[in-house]
Amino acid sequence: MVIKSKTYELMTYLLRNYKLAYLPAKEFDARNLKLKRINSVLLYISEHYQENITTASLAKMCYLSEYYFCRFFKNETGMSAISYINKIRADKAAVLLEN
Repeated sequence: MVIKSKTYELMTYLLRNYKLAYLPAKEFDARNLKLKRINSVLLYISEHYQENITTASLAKMCYLSEYYFCRFFKNETGMSAISYINKIRADKAAVLLEN
């Protein structure tokens, strides 16, 4: 599962950088802002996955409404915020069980 996760991370990195190379400066800046927002949320989730995390609290971090945040998160990651949190928790649990 860890290898699969790292493979997806690598693919995401390559796709994001490939797209950015061909964007005009204005679109590049807008995309960069979106990536900064989503990266801060993903980092927060990976550090606080053991806590009670709500979409409302994540939306506040990005200064977005909860509705727009859910749409934004799904567009950027391909899954809902709750599904992503549960995936992270399951991955961490699998690693703990293996060790």
